Amino acid sequence: MQSLSGLFSSPQTETGNSIMENYLAFIMIVAICFAVIDLITARQRVMQRQIYYICLVVLYVLFVIRYYYGPDIYTYVPHYEKIPSPSNLAFGNMRFEPGYEYFCSVLHWAGVSYWGMTAVITTLYFASLACLLSNLKSHQPFALSCIILFDYNLICAENRQCLAVALFIFTILLLLKKKYILSLVFAMAVVITHKSGFIPVALTLMGVLLYGCRQNDTLYNVLIVVLMGLMLVPVAKVAGPILSHLPLPASYVSSLRHHLLLGRQLQVVALIYLSVLALISIHTTPHSRQNYTWLAIETLIGMMLIVAFYQYFFLINRVRSYFLPFIVCYVIGLTCDSESVSEVPYSAVMRQAVAVLLILYFSHSTIGYINGAKRLHAPVAKSSTILQLRRYPADDIRDRQMKIALRFWREDYMKDSSNKL
Repeated sequence: MQSLSGLFSSPQTETGNSIMENYLAFIMIVAICFAVIDLITARQRVMQRQIYYICLVVLYVLFVIRYYYGPDIYTYVPHYEKIPSPSNLAFGNMRFEPGYEYFCSVLHWAGVSYWGMTAVITTLYFASLACLLSNLKSHQPFALSCIILFDYNLICAENRQCLAVALFIFTILLLLKKKYILSLVFAMAVVITHKSGFIPVALTLMGVLLYGCRQNDTLYNVLIVVLMGLMLVPVAKVAGPILSHLPLPASYVSSLRHHLLLGRQLQVVALIYLSVLALISIHTTPHSRQNYTWLAIETLIGMMLIVAFYQYFFLINRVRSYFLPFIVCYVIGLTCDSESVSEVPYSAVMRQAVAVLLILYFSHSTIGYINGAKRLHAPVAKSSTILQLRRYPADDIRDRQMKIALRFWREDYMKDSSNKL
């Protein structure tokens, strides 16, 4: 048996590859490769479908085999290991939302390990994505890669919200199939699983007013103008005083204040947002007679939230996760699979230009993530998978990862003040 210090001192010998020093970066590179392959095989629909299945399985496996990975395990692991049984949970103090508490309690009572619990959440999330992406006729590998490259941290570290996002995707899928009662049950599960869940559910209920109405490009043009204005005007400190007047529970206001601590006026991702808005606006022509579907409604809501809170990237990364899968699917369906594509001049050129821009942005983000991880004191990005159980005891790996997580929260979290407000 190797000592715990050996786990730290010989990272390359345990993985056999130095790239495992940054496991998430490795996953991001794999996803970028699948996105590029998808673009290359754009004319071979059968091949694209086969590539999609490979992409889905590979990315799912890479995420599901992670073992005590990410800084949030410092909170989630002790909580899971000490959680009461379902019958006793109601009489104790719940640390998190009741939906997540009972989810963990039932699995723990059934003898499922912490890794097993994260595997269940990952499986639910990828299953929801697979069901959603089945509606696309083309570019499924590109769609999946985009979602993963934007939301890799959701899958790896944010157990509660990842579960809530998966449930929300199932909620909308049930709406698409007009199974309203079951959709309402899932929507309630979203709300009690993560405190941010009330936002997409409440806005979706308001979106009922748009269902079946005629679409037009006016709203998207307004969003483009507003976003361009936000890139020029430093309004990042306006939201603070407004929070105290919101009719929300104290815990919600506290969480919002925390997520408004970081902000930036100019961000590279703004080019992506503007490009997507422009694509939707151009393809949402008045004479096309397109009506609002649930995918269109979720896309509109998601883009409105992104524009409204554009400067608060810490907050947007939370809220965007609920709507990102729908935005990706809607845009690809609108610009690639829609019958009205031929009516839009130079549609293929614009679509390809945005796709290339996305590849460049993801490459830039991956390089930035690699460089950012090198500046941390805690090696939180280093590989930790169930494959290491062949060489090290589970308790040793757990203790090592918990020490890394603790060091991250003590020495690295929000220590960079360049983006603090």
